[in-house]
Amino acid sequence: MNFGVSLPTGKTERPRFRPELKDGNLVPMSRLQRGSGTLDPIVGINLDRRIYKGNFVTFGSVAARLPQYENRTGLRTGSSSEVNGGVAREMFTHRVVGIARLGWLHRSQDKFQDTPVLVGGGNWLYFTPGATVRIVRGINVQADVKIPVYRRLANTQLDSRAVLQLGISREF
Repeated sequence: MNFGVSLPTGKTERPRFRPELKDGNLVPMSRLQRGSGTLDPIVGINLDRRIYKGNFVTFGSVAARLPQYENRTGLRTGSSSEVNGGVAREMFTHRVVGIARLGWLHRSQDKFQDTPVLVGGGNWLYFTPGATVRIVRGINVQADVKIPVYRRLANTQLDSRAVLQLGISREF
């Protein structure tokens, strides 16, 4: 099981909705939210099984980010949930593991003072290749690239061709 917190990263600005609306869209054109501005709980569970032929590990995971309140400007980031499955295999040495993952992400729309603002929201299917390197016993560094193979967005929004993820994990 995993527990964590999304840190209040990014720059938060009070949105100026009325003068910047375009074609009836509720997304302000010049003041987009960058980061949530809130501490949001993250929960998840991972399951894995070793396949001894070929030294592969299959895995699956479910995770959710559950925003609890609005930031100081009245914006509440939409909740998100993700389901993943994939395989991992040691490469060259036991300290390096290659990973291939397929994942589905659902994200709810953001809200400004409890009104949906058509920012965020949608469903994505990602293929994610990556690698984990054990630095010392119990500490790993991981890098992967989420490549969208399908997306159905709830509205017009910015979306990336790929997402680079970097992380450090501690095993207990």
